[in-house]
Amino acid sequence: MSVKRIEVLRLVPTPANLQGLVSRFSRQPYGIITSFSDGRLPVLNEFLPEGGLVDVRAFGDVVRQFHSVLNPATPRLVSERQFLTAVNEACTELVSGSEFRRVAEYNGFHETVRDVIRELSHWDMTPEALAKLAARLSGRVGRLTTELAQIW
Repeated sequence: MSVKRIEVLRLVPTPANLQGLVSRFSRQPYGIITSFSDGRLPVLNEFLPEGGLVDVRAFGDVVRQFHSVLNPATPRLVSERQFLTAVNEACTELVSGSEFRRVAEYNGFHETVRDVIRELSHWDMTPEALAKLAARLSGRVGRLTTELAQIW
């Protein structure tokens, strides 16, 4: 008989199906429940019974744990909250004439910048490469791209 080590469930979470899945999973002797969104962790934790060995952890922490087991010399990965805090801090340093100045203080903007940076990183773009690209662009697109590279 084979033993399952990792079970990945992909679904659109609703209160009805999420509570049932967590309840089913919490019958295991031990395990980890995570979500791509740190904001869902308190809800997941609410569904767990007291005294069990199933733990709710941030996705970044789970990835970091597995990655450190495979490669102990791994640099620390930032959590979603840390990433957004860094974007917020970078936005506070934007000059007064910035294209992003009107929206720089809003969480929704920080989340959008985070998503754009992740997408660019997925395609192996770096802040330096984006800055070089921005230097070749003109007008508003060039200014926006330059400022995005500075925030990154």
